[in-house]
Amino acid sequence: MADRNSQVAELKRVWVRNFKSLQVFSLDVGQKHIAVVGPNGSGKTSLVEVFELWRDVVEYVRDNAPHPLLKWWSFEHVVWRGDASQPVVLGLELSAADTHIHYELGLYRRDIVNERIVVDKGGTRLEHATSAALAALRRVMLSAVCAEKPVSANARLLVDAVATVCSFAGGFVALKELNYVELRRPQRPERQTSLLPDASNLVPLLLQLTGGRPTPQLEETLRMLGYASMSFPVAEDGRIYLKLTRVDGTAVAQHMLPSSVFKALALETVLMTKPTLIAVDNFECGLDQDLQLHLLNRLANCGAYVFITTNSETVLRRMKEIGRAVKL
Repeated sequence: MADRNSQVAELKRVWVRNFKSLQVFSLDVGQKHIAVVGPNGSGKTSLVEVFELWRDVVEYVRDNAPHPLLKWWSFEHVVWRGDASQPVVLGLELSAADTHIHYELGLYRRDIVNERIVVDKGGTRLEHATSAALAALRRVMLSAVCAEKPVSANARLLVDAVATVCSFAGGFVALKELNYVELRRPQRPERQTSLLPDASNLVPLLLQLTGGRPTPQLEETLRMLGYASMSFPVAEDGRIYLKLTRVDGTAVAQHMLPSSVFKALALETVLMTKPTLIAVDNFECGLDQDLQLHLLNRLANCGAYVFITTNSETVLRRMKEIGRAVKL
């Protein structure tokens, strides 16, 4: 998978309106590592889902996924207080080299509308806005590959800015409550593009990324969990499953692994995909204190932007050392 961290795009601000419990939220990022705290119902999970939604929007634009709001069954389940007359608005502000990009999308029940982009580069300021459907954004992206067709400098600047936004947001990974029922079942060895928010495709993705041989970083995490090695046996029906071997030689099959193992492996797998941004809900859930600190150190050095929600004082103290805390 491509190392998106090698790109120079910097996240300056993120905002959202009318999404679930977040009526209006805007954050000047400033730091790469941000802990999000607040009482239940304040919008912590919704903020993690904002980054999930950005990734889904990009996959939709690329024709790789259905409409990004379908997973929540209906638009009324997504929009603030069920008011379907209002759009869900997503915004990102990025800087890349000498280019500053302000990008905003409005999402309604059936499509994406109210696209607006402002680009500042070397004294040149361009603004593009449309109330048309997603076709406008598709046309802008398509023109980037039409090398035979003359493209003006201003159009090229807009195309490059949209491509930067799509590349950056396409590297977002959100990790929410894990689906332990699916995680304990054998999986088909199908090719994966990224870890799903519930980590239900963890085993085939882990095999794909490692080829069955853990990286030194993964080996270290496995040792902290009490395991010396891992393998991916094939079941009689062709599905694969994960088997870990303890330091004393005892083998533990996937359906017997504790939740802490899956949570730690999910975070390690996310890191191996080289995302631009990692958002983790309830970071400490299922992890003991030593494992929390170990994985926080891994996140601190991964190069990606990191947003985690937490109620743990241990996690909060460490995040303040490497970044800052935001209260919802």
